[in-house]
Amino acid sequence: MDLFGGDRDAVEGSGPSPPWRIFISHTSELARHPGRLPFVEAAKRAIIDSGHVPVDMSGFEPEDNDPAEMCRRRVGDCPIYLGIIGFRYGMPVRGRDDVSYTELEFDTATELGRERLVFLLDPNRTLGAEAAADHSRTPRGSGPLSPATG
Repeated sequence: MDLFGGDRDAVEGSGPSPPWRIFISHTSELARHPGRLPFVEAAKRAIIDSGHVPVDMSGFEPEDNDPAEMCRRRVGDCPIYLGIIGFRYGMPVRGRDDVSYTELEFDTATELGRERLVFLLDPNRTLGAEAAADHSRTPRGSGPLSPATG
């Protein structure tokens, strides 16, 4: 069985050959929330258990003076994009205050024609007290990942 619950043999002919490198896009608080099993950790476990390779920006030091370019390369190295979109807008890209790294990752995956799977978390159902206290920058309500866009 593959990551999407189907027969791995049926999926092989329709896309990249397994094991797939799957880019996980998320803001930092989702690596810690919810406390018992954070969303990002659950996604990584599911990807690994399915025989694939999770990739995200945690643990990567900037290779050069342009972290946005490094981010675009990391997304480009993966045939599948998995977005876990939650409660905060995320850190703005250096020199581009109107775009967060999470949005840059989504935009890059879209531009490159990557398969995209996006989970939009409902803050009314999933937001705990520890995350509610840390809203330094909330989503703006516009853009492709905003609940306002459908």
